[in-house]
Amino acid sequence: MRRRELSIAVALGLPFGPAGSQTAATPRYRIGYLDLSTELSTSSRLQAFKESFKDYGFIEGQDYVLVARFADDRPERLERLAEELVSAKPDLLMARATSPVRALQSATKLVPIVMITSGDPVGGGLVESLARPGGTITGTSNSLTDIASKSLDILHVTLPHAAKIAVLFYPAYPAHVSAVGTLRQSAQTVQIQLIPIAIDSVDEIAGALARASQQKADALIVVTDPTFYGRGQQIAQLAIAGRMASIGYSTWYADAGFLIGYGPDPYWFYRRAAYFAARILRGAAPADMPVEQPTKFEMAVNLRTARALGIVIPQSTLLRADRVIE
Repeated sequence: MRRRELSIAVALGLPFGPAGSQTAATPRYRIGYLDLSTELSTSSRLQAFKESFKDYGFIEGQDYVLVARFADDRPERLERLAEELVSAKPDLLMARATSPVRALQSATKLVPIVMITSGDPVGGGLVESLARPGGTITGTSNSLTDIASKSLDILHVTLPHAAKIAVLFYPAYPAHVSAVGTLRQSAQTVQIQLIPIAIDSVDEIAGALARASQQKADALIVVTDPTFYGRGQQIAQLAIAGRMASIGYSTWYADAGFLIGYGPDPYWFYRRAAYFAARILRGAAPADMPVEQPTKFEMAVNLRTARALGIVIPQSTLLRADRVIE
């Protein structure tokens, strides 16, 4: 290469060398990602995956390309999107929540799948057991049933006079149904009336919370789901309008306006997805990689919401909180 051409190439940041070497190498791996929610509500989590994946030696655009598909809160789109991803011939697939994982499972029996925060992977037929998944799927589970029960305990301590607590969930999801069953048993123990509020789509959220308010619910538990996460602020505002204290899965819900947020760090699941992806691409078999569950849980309390509802938060609850939003 002549000196002038070399200077121009360096100035523009272009590769240089023998003729025919101008084109950058194609990334070695193609990774597909499927999400029930929207790209906007998921972008920061995917960024957490990319940053962690880089720590494992995988750089986007250089070592891999990520092909993402979002159902925009419409479950009926998952099957088609899963088929699109599989047709792109990926080396690895990832999906957030049980229904997208199941859509990928139906689309391929060959490509490894990393599940991100599945509610009940064993009951949902995704893996044989947490310790020995036994197939092409592994990843993380979110301890949904245990956290739902803990949420009720937190509400009971914070609002000892609450007699009715509504729970927002999707009856089509086995993990949600299981969580509601556990909540029902826990509610009976402390003599609280549980009001199940079942919906089939996000379009029914406003009407569902109106029904809960009409039934004089004192509080609201929102069973975790990507579609609820994307509408956290809407649900928080509707709960306040209906005079219901609310609790959601993770401290982010308190930031969105819920009275309390309790659960694991949502970004933890994406950082662990990077771990699973790196090991699988380097030859590990999903069947032999135990499904992981979060071990650290945090709580946040929103005092602005408490004031809007006329609630005085007990000192015991404030002392348990990792963060208090003034």
